[in-house]
Amino acid sequence: MPAPAPTSPEVYNSLISLLSPSTPQVFELDILPSYFPAEIHSTSSAIALPKPLLASLFLTARHVFFSYLNKSPSKKEKQQLALSGTLTSAPADAADDALQATKIILLWDPNHLTAANFRKRNLLSFSLSSSNLVQHLKAELSFLSSLLTSPLPKHTKSSTLWSHRFFLFQKFGPEISAGLVAATTTLPDRASSVGGSPKTTSIKNSNNNDNDDERTSTASDKSLHLLWLHELEIIMKAGDRHPKNYYAWSYARQLLTAFSAGDILPFPNTSITTTAAAAQIRRQQIDATRMNRIAAASILPMQKWCLAHPRDISGWAFLEYLLTTGLGWEREGRAEERKKVGLEERGKERLGNGNGVGEEVDEMVRKVVKESEEFMHKFQWQGDSLAWFLKAMGAIDRESKER
Repeated sequence: MPAPAPTSPEVYNSLISLLSPSTPQVFELDILPSYFPAEIHSTSSAIALPKPLLASLFLTARHVFFSYLNKSPSKKEKQQLALSGTLTSAPADAADDALQATKIILLWDPNHLTAANFRKRNLLSFSLSSSNLVQHLKAELSFLSSLLTSPLPKHTKSSTLWSHRFFLFQKFGPEISAGLVAATTTLPDRASSVGGSPKTTSIKNSNNNDNDDERTSTASDKSLHLLWLHELEIIMKAGDRHPKNYYAWSYARQLLTAFSAGDILPFPNTSITTTAAAAQIRRQQIDATRMNRIAAASILPMQKWCLAHPRDISGWAFLEYLLTTGLGWEREGRAEERKKVGLEERGKERLGNGNGVGEEVDEMVRKVVKESEEFMHKFQWQGDSLAWFLKAMGAIDRESKER
């Protein structure tokens, strides 16, 4: 690659401006070969620039970023200055310049942990009651979506970026979800294009008979489904860009667990029970039911994605995870296998309601397995990924016995 040529401040500021729209927006970002003109190419939904130009802009951004860090006192120094009463805040413009510089740094190097952590600290500096927090969270999620779903060489499999995105939901999950409930966003339309309305895909649970809990969780679960389907769309797009994307599908498992546990609800769970033991049992029932519903809303889009990517073992593994851990289904003989290795109680502890939630789940699982078998036979598919899924679901073993 040719040595990066010096860039003018106008080009640097132009890229910063494009990456920081007034309304949060997801762009398709691309790094072009070096024979393209050394300028930024942009449309209303895409930004591209040659690699030598980006390298030069990265060096400029790195200088801006570390100049600010080197001038800022360390945590220990801040404590000492605070005790002496001489602590003064850095100029807001300098801090904002450093924050904007991290966008170019992460565009060049998606695993730049110092830049990612700086963006984390910036969000943590906001009060949870601040009116600007939700807007900054939307902007951060949009920026990460641009990096994770664009045709960039390393970004879709960056453990740093996926970890950063999960951090946002860990620390600001209720604020992100509440922002979806309180404001009109594009998430419902995008979610419906993936999996449809969550109302039509919920799984009934006979253990959930508390009307107060049901009314309290209705609005929460609706926004939760929309948010989850939106995240699933991001994950599947990353899977399109980079096959067998371990980091993306690991993020999906982590996020589904967090959503099911109620850590990202805008409204707290309530219970009419008074004892701690009864409240814990009730929470387990609510969590298992929530996971059932979220998993059920994901089955159709996930199955379509897997059939469109039959060689992608990571996608099939996540579909199997949704059907077993998510819906609580166990194939015939699985309970005996667990008992042999001393794990007979493991499924009950994880799911909270035993081995599934009834005939509706069995029917859904049979439909997915049957359509997957039909795909394999119709196209005479010989790939190992689909065969593994059918074996994991017990279909191949059953077919061998029938023969």
